[in-house]
Order: sequence, then structure tokens, then C-alpha cells
Amino acid sequence: MVNRGVYYESIMPKNSGSPGNFITYKVYPGCTPVIDGGGSGTVFNVTAKSSIKIKNLKIKNAGMWGILVEDSTNIEIKRVKVSYNRLENIQIRGASSQIVVEDCEVSYSRQYSGIDIYQYDGRPHHVTIKNCRSYHNRRHGISSEQADNLTIDSNVCYNNGDCGLDIILAFSDTLDFIEESAESLVILEFCFATECY
Repeated sequence: MVNRGVYYESIMPKNSGSPGNFITYKVYPGCTPVIDGGGSGTVFNVTAKSSIKIKNLKIKNAGMWGILVEDSTNIEIKRVKVSYNRLENIQIRGASSQIVVEDCEVSYSRQYSGIDIYQYDGRPHHVTIKNCRSYHNRRHGISSEQADNLTIDSNVCYNNGDCGLDIILAFSDTLDFIEESAESLVILEFCFATECY
């Protein structure tokens, strides 16, 4: 558990949990700690890990990503505020799966998107982005490039540089978008207006 205060550091979990025994990073009741990257590196880096929860933290000022989830499984990011990072505030990439980002607030990415699900040396799948607010990011509120079984549900995106949602799918991708299922779509790219509700 993290107590109140501002912590100038980066976090990279050394161990994984297990499906019934998560490793949880959360705050003491009534506290609002800030993890500040000081303008360098990635603030919270979850690479090749499983069964980790990140809850109720405020993460900002990374030289790279606020939160990076890469080649990891069974990761939950809930009620986290992520802002003022150079690259994406939250990026999920590689062979990551069973990822849930819920009730988060992401804002002021200086170069890219608020939340990004990205095919990079592997293909993310079974990713859910739900009840998040994404605003004032340089590019998109929520973006994805070729992820499988992606669910985007009940998010609010506004005042982003390019558009609220930017989704790029391949022929075999599956996208569940706001309570509707679309399977085997042939969509090269679609971009919604700056404000999405």
C-alpha cells in the first residue's frame, strides 16, 4: 500500500501474482499519493508479468509512458489518474492479454494518445477499456492498432487533438464497441469526432 505524498520514482514489478493471488499496488484509505516520473523513463512498467492490479494511484510526468503493459496477462488498472506523460498515458502492447482498464482518467499526453492498444512485437488480445475519461491528449483519446477481442465500453473522450477514438483493425479482428458486437470486420481505420460519449 502506498501512503500520501509525492514519490519521484519508477515502478517495475519484479514478480508476478497468480490468478487467485494478485499483487496489488493501491493506496491507504483517504490518501492520494502521486508517482512522478520526473520527466524521464516510464513511471509504471509491467513487462512479462501476470496477475497484477494497479488501483487508485495518480501517475504523471514520465519521459516515456505513464503506464506500460507489455507481454503481460491478467492485469487490472482501476481508478488511476494518468497525465502529463510524453508518450501515451497508458500503452498496452505486445502479446498482452486479459487486460482491464476501468474507471481511469487519462489526460494531457504530450505527444500521442491517452490510452493505446498497440501491436508491437506481438498482438494484444482480450483487452477491455471501460468507463474511462480521456481528454486533452495530443492525438487520440483511445486508439488501437490491430488488437483481437477488444472491448471499448462506456468511455468519454473529448478535446483530444485528432479524434476521440482511432481504431485500426485487420480482417480477423473482433471489436466489441459499446454493447454491440462486430465480428470479422473489414475496417482499415475509422476515426470518430473529437468528442465521444
